[in-house]
Amino acid sequence: SEPVAVAASVLVLASVSSAFVVDGKAVAELLLPIVTGSIALLTILQERIGKEALARAKQESAKLLNTQSQAEALLGRGIMAYAALPTDFALATFATTASLVCFVAPQGKWVFFLAPSLLLCAFVACLLAIRRRSRLERYVD
Repeated sequence: SEPVAVAASVLVLASVSSAFVVDGKAVAELLLPIVTGSIALLTILQERIGKEALARAKQESAKLLNTQSQAEALLGRGIMAYAALPTDFALATFATTASLVCFVAPQGKWVFFLAPSLLLCAFVACLLAIRRRSRLERYVD
């Protein structure tokens, strides 16, 4: 569109110059405001096209950055949701297994009495894991 605007401007200026020489002062005075206005309109058109292209590029860039930030946020939320659970469940599994071994095959009275405390530890670890998971699920949603 830029070459078209330049060509139109040159053509209009040439016609005004020739009109002044060929047709006289009256026609030139009539055409001069039209030519000036046409050049101004072409300049405004060029400026608008440039601003639209810039705005379109900024909009596409913003969409891309928004998509990237949403993906990073979801990835971070997923990592947060998963991070604490393996430790809690591993501790609960270990405590449950140890308490079962202490109940089934006690090697002394102190081991038999250790089993309920290990079972309590397993219960607390499971509750902690479930609580953390529910809080993270609320955060992710």
